[in-house]
Amino acid sequence: GDDVASAIRDRRRSSISVAARMVADGEAAGLVSAGSTGAAVAAGAILVGRLPGASRPALAAIFPVGQPTVVLDIGANLEVRPENLLQFAVMGRVLAQVHLGLEDPAVGLLNVGEEPGKGRPVEKEAHALLAAAPLRFVGNVEGRDLGRGKADVFVTDGFTGNVLLKAAEGMAAAMGRLVLAALSEDDPALRAALPAVLPRVAGIKERFDPDAHGGAHLVGVKGTVVVAHGSASARGVANAIRLAAAGAEGGLVSRIAAGLGDG
Repeated sequence: GDDVASAIRDRRRSSISVAARMVADGEAAGLVSAGSTGAAVAAGAILVGRLPGASRPALAAIFPVGQPTVVLDIGANLEVRPENLLQFAVMGRVLAQVHLGLEDPAVGLLNVGEEPGKGRPVEKEAHALLAAAPLRFVGNVEGRDLGRGKADVFVTDGFTGNVLLKAAEGMAAAMGRLVLAALSEDDPALRAALPAVLPRVAGIKERFDPDAHGGAHLVGVKGTVVVAHGSASARGVANAIRLAAAGAEGGLVSRIAAGLGDG
């Protein structure tokens, strides 16, 4: 119930404040939190500090199904300006290079239609900025394009991005329940096929499991910060630490700083 910014400034001995100062002082390579998302974002922005050229840090997640796709923002900024979306595109592109191994990721602007004139004023203005930027901008993308390879990076505001990912996770869980119900039917032919089918179903379930992927990078700050799911298991926290380590070892922050400077 605390005001997040005040708590970060005033509660210097809280674990999130201590961890953020360790990153800022170079005593730790990264920070991982499965606590309050708002506190982690505030700690990153206030104590770790924002990178030059990053007016707003963003939360960037990798959607793992189909062709893996970076989606940002997924909750740090409920409202944005067109120039924020341009910065998100630059930062998401670097994250796709580091974590997906892509040399020149394609960037799409999440919208309600493919045509350049679609969307609210913020999307229309952002479209023009992205089209003029030194990025491989493929134009507007829609929610149905997630994981289909149309773009490697989806750029949007935090409200829309959060709804997109949670809706996708919920739909995946619902489909999983339907598949398991179908596989439990009393059919001799189906029972005979289960030894071959179940491992494949388990593999699909693993791809949708949030614990398998760790969490989301807070990009636009001067250190590696990863926000894990609040319901993360020990395995989920361990994978969040692995994600942070991969970002630190891959030079994510320095490469984002360079990208923002080039922009």
